Amino acid sequence: MSVTIISVGNGGFNVASDIIKAGIFPEHQFIVVDTDKEQLEKNAEYADKSILFEKFGRGKVKSALIGLVDEVLDRTADTIIVCTTLGGKTGTKYAPLISLNAILRGKFVCNVFSMPYKFEGTAKNNLASAAWHLMMCTANLTFQQYNDGLEHVENLMMGEMDKPLVDAISNALSSHSVQELSQMNNERLRYLIPKEYQPLIRIVGDAYLKITEAERKQLFDDLA
Repeated sequence: MSVTIISVGNGGFNVASDIIKAGIFPEHQFIVVDTDKEQLEKNAEYADKSILFEKFGRGKVKSALIGLVDEVLDRTADTIIVCTTLGGKTGTKYAPLISLNAILRGKFVCNVFSMPYKFEGTAKNNLASAAWHLMMCTANLTFQQYNDGLEHVENLMMGEMDKPLVDAISNALSSHSVQELSQMNNERLRYLIPKEYQPLIRIVGDAYLKITEAERKQLFDDLA
């Protein structure tokens, strides 16, 4: 299956790179998005396309702003994998907009993201929590990692922070397509997560399967 993998922010690039290295999606297009010019230039050499966005500022993310990310979705596959880490301004602001734009275009959207540690502070966690709702209402399927649970994983080496998330994706997709996973209930999805990762990984199917385009935009704006 051909997919477009989109990394948003440097944390998202790390997750996307690990997914690609694991060979989960052999046929893929890789797009890197960031607001940090130096970081983007560094990561762009591994991508098919790179896009520099302006720093978002203090304004809220709203559905009317999806035009800001139109360029990202030009000539992409029908299945979109959006990778990010929530809590930072780039991923928190731009990832939901990209996912909303994609799903409104009729793409199948799989959001892959991690939530920050609690010790990273109230402000960052509040941003992540708000973005979590937006990522849920703009996806057909989500893979989520809660970083506080990493302390329960034995023998996790330095630099393997995304390993539970990537391993869970690999395991789930070894026997099911993303489309099949999106139709499963949470209990069935939980059993596809390796047992040692169940305290920190969640897979959630399509919670808004029958929602209309107008209803999705309104929900997005209500949650923003």
